[in-house]
Amino acid sequence: MRRTDNSQNNRARWLSECNAYLKKEKLIKLKRIVRLTVIIFLLISSRKIVSAQIIDSDCGIVWHEPILISDSAYEAVVPRIVLAGDDTVCISWWSGYNKSYTHFFRLPFRRSVDGGKTFEPTRDLIEDTITFTQQTHIPGIVANRNNVYIIFPYPHTRLWMMKSTDYGTTWNTPRNITTGEVGYLYKTAIYKDSLACIIEGNGYQLWKSANGGVTSTITNLPRSDETAIALTPGTLHLVQHLWKNNAMEVNYLRSTNLGNSWNQNIILSTIDGMYSDIPSIAGYKTECGTELLATWRDVKYGGMGFAGASIISRTSLNNGNTWLPESLLTRRELPNGFYAKVAVHGNTRAVTWNTEGEEAIDTIHSDVRVSNSSLLNYCPIRRVTEKTTNGGGIQIAISTHAVHVVYEDVLDGRLYVYYRRGEFIRQNVQLSLSSGSIDFDTTEVNTTRSDTVLVANSGTDPLIIGTAISNNTVFSVTPQSVTIEPSKSEQLVISYMPAKQGFDNGRVIFYHNGESSPDCFAVTGIGKWGMERIAYPQGWQIVSIPIKPGPNQVLPSLYEYNNGYIQASKMKFGQGYWAKPPDTVFYLGGRMLSDSLNVKEGWNIIGALSKPTSSLTMTSSPMNIIDSPFYGFNDEGYYVADVLQPGMGYWVKIREDGKLFLSAEDMAFGNVQPEKGAMSNALMKEKK
Repeated sequence: MRRTDNSQNNRARWLSECNAYLKKEKLIKLKRIVRLTVIIFLLISSRKIVSAQIIDSDCGIVWHEPILISDSAYEAVVPRIVLAGDDTVCISWWSGYNKSYTHFFRLPFRRSVDGGKTFEPTRDLIEDTITFTQQTHIPGIVANRNNVYIIFPYPHTRLWMMKSTDYGTTWNTPRNITTGEVGYLYKTAIYKDSLACIIEGNGYQLWKSANGGVTSTITNLPRSDETAIALTPGTLHLVQHLWKNNAMEVNYLRSTNLGNSWNQNIILSTIDGMYSDIPSIAGYKTECGTELLATWRDVKYGGMGFAGASIISRTSLNNGNTWLPESLLTRRELPNGFYAKVAVHGNTRAVTWNTEGEEAIDTIHSDVRVSNSSLLNYCPIRRVTEKTTNGGGIQIAISTHAVHVVYEDVLDGRLYVYYRRGEFIRQNVQLSLSSGSIDFDTTEVNTTRSDTVLVANSGTDPLIIGTAISNNTVFSVTPQSVTIEPSKSEQLVISYMPAKQGFDNGRVIFYHNGESSPDCFAVTGIGKWGMERIAYPQGWQIVSIPIKPGPNQVLPSLYEYNNGYIQASKMKFGQGYWAKPPDTVFYLGGRMLSDSLNVKEGWNIIGALSKPTSSLTMTSSPMNIIDSPFYGFNDEGYYVADVLQPGMGYWVKIREDGKLFLSAEDMAFGNVQPEKGAMSNALMKEKK
C-alpha cells in the first residue's frame, strides 16, 4: 500500500510539475503572441501614421489619409465641395444606382463640422418620391458663411434650389427657380447674396440672382464648350475658350451688372496658334484688394496622350483690370494635365488637375499644387490619388488652415467619391511695418522716386515673404522675396515711376507664411509731365518728339513718310517728321531711355530717345534687318549719324518689317555732336 501511495504521490507530483510547465509554456507563448501583436500593431500604426501624415516640408503641409465619402453600395461621380464658414465642409455629388439597379440617392449630402477630420453620415436631402421620382443630376453647391445653397437640375424638367441657413444642418423644401427646361448645370458662383450659374437650357445661358435666389433672371451666353465663372464684390468674371487665329485661346470677360453686359475683353493665353482651352477661375477679397486666379490647359509646351497638356495660370491683383505673366504649373517635360480647378483664400491659392497615369493608358490621377507664402511660387506637385486605378473629377476648396479636395476613384470596379485634406502646419510669425502708407508726392513721368519701409518679425519662427508686390504697376518693391528671422527686420525699397500725368494709388502687398497674410499698406503719388527744350536751326528739319507726349504736340508744316509724304496732325514718339520748327520748342511728356520702334521694309524716318543714343548698340527683330547707316540732316545736308540726338529724326533702310530696339542707357560717351559730311549717294538717289 505504501508503494502504491508513493506511486500515486509521484504521479500526482509529476502531473503537477507537467501542468506547471505547460502553464509556463502557455504564458511564454502568450507573451510572445502579445509581444508580436504589439509589434505588428505598432508597425501597422506607424505605417498608418506615415500614410496619414505625408508632410510636404517645402510648404509645411500635412496630407492626411483619404476618406471614403460616398456609400459603398452606390456609384458616385462628379463631386462638389464648399466651405460654410471656415470649418464646415459640405460635399454633394451625383449618385447612381446600386448593384441591383433598384435604388439611388436623391441629392446625397455629407458634412464635416471639424474642418474635415470626421464626417457625419450621408443624407438624402430629397425625400419626396412623388415629385422627384428619379435621381437628381449633377448638383452645384455654394456657400456664404452660414448660408449653403445646392442648385440642381432634375432630368428633363427645371432648375431647383435647396437652401440651409445653419451651415447645412437643416434644409428647406426644394424650390423651382426656372420656368424653362434645363438640361445641365455646369458652373456655380456666389458672393454674399449674389448667385450665378451656367446652365444648358434654350442654348448656353447664365442664371443669376442678386437676392439669394428669391428672384432671378436668365440671359444668353456665347456658345463655348468650356466656360467658368467667379463672383467678387460688384463683379462677375467669366473665362471661356474661343477661336482666335485658327486655334483656341482663353478669353476673359467681366460684368458689373451681373451678366447683363460684358466688358474688359482680354485674351489671357498667348496668341500663338497653339491650343489653350478648358479654363477655370476663382476670386477672393481681402483688405489688400481682390485677387483672381485663372488656369487653363495649353499645348505650347507639348502634349501627351489624348487629353494631356500643360496647366498654366495667371493672377490679377486688381479685380481683373490687369494680369500678371503666365506661370507654368505642370512639369515641362511631362505636359499631361487636364481639367484644372482653382481656389483662392487669403494668402493661399491652390490649383488641382487630372493627369494621365504613367503606368497605363486608361489610368487617371489627381495632382495639386499649393502656395501659401508666395503669389507665383508653388509647392512641388502633390499626387492626391495614391492608387494606380482611375481617379478624377477633382474639386478643391481652401480654408484658413487647410486645403480640401474631393475626387472620384475606382474600388472593386465601381466609382466612389473620396475626400482628402492638406493641413497647414501653423507657424508663429508676426509681421509688422514701420509705416502704414507712403506718399511719393509729385514725380516726373517715367522717372523713379524711392522710399523705404522696415519689415519686422516679432514671432518665434522665420517669416517667409514669398512675394512682395504692388497691385499697381507704377509702384514696385525690392527685393520681391525675403526671409526674416525671429526678432529681426529687413528694409525694403518701394519705388514709384508714374506712366502718365495725374494721381496714382495702390497697395504694396506682402504674401507670407503668417496667419495675417496678406498684409499691405497704401502707396500714393502724382505724376507730372516733364519738359524738354530743343533749339532748332532755321528752315526744314527732320525732327522727332524727345519725350513721350502728354498733350498733343504739333509743329508747323509737319509731314511723315510712309512710301510718300503725308501731312500729320500730331507727333508720335518714335516717329520722325519733316517740319519747319520755331527756333525753340518746348515738349511735354515723359522721358524715355529705351523703347522699341515698329519699322517697315524700305526707308523709314525714326525718332530718338530722351538722351543721346548710340546707333552702334541698336538691335532689331528679326536680327540684321538694318540695311543702311542712320542718316541725319543739317545745314550742310545729309550725314551719317553715329549718335541719335533727342528731338531729331533719322532715315534708315530696313530689309523687312520688324522692330528696332533703342537704349540710351548703353550710351557711355555723353552728348556727342554728329559729324558733318556729304549726302549719301544711295539716299540722295532714292529721295530726289
